[in-house]
Amino acid sequence: MKGEAPNMSSKEMAQIRQNLEGTPDIEEAAELMNLAGNSTRLKLLYLLENMKELCVAKLRDNFFKQFQV
Repeated sequence: MKGEAPNMSSKEMAQIRQNLEGTPDIEEAAELMNLAGNSTRLKLLYLLENMKELCVAKLRDNFFKQFQV
C-alpha cells in the first residue's frame, strides 16, 4: 500500500545498515555536493581550472576583479 514502509526483518535492516557503513562513494558525493553548494568555492575552482597555475595573490586579485566579492 502507498505510504507504508516495507515489512523488513531486523536481519534485513541490520544488513542494510552494515552496507551503508562501507560506502565511501556516498561520503565523497556528499562532500562534492557540499562544495558545489557554495558559490564562492565554485568561482575559485572555475578560476583555477581556467588559469591552470596561479599564485595566491593572483588568484585573489582575479577573484575580486572578476566576481566583485
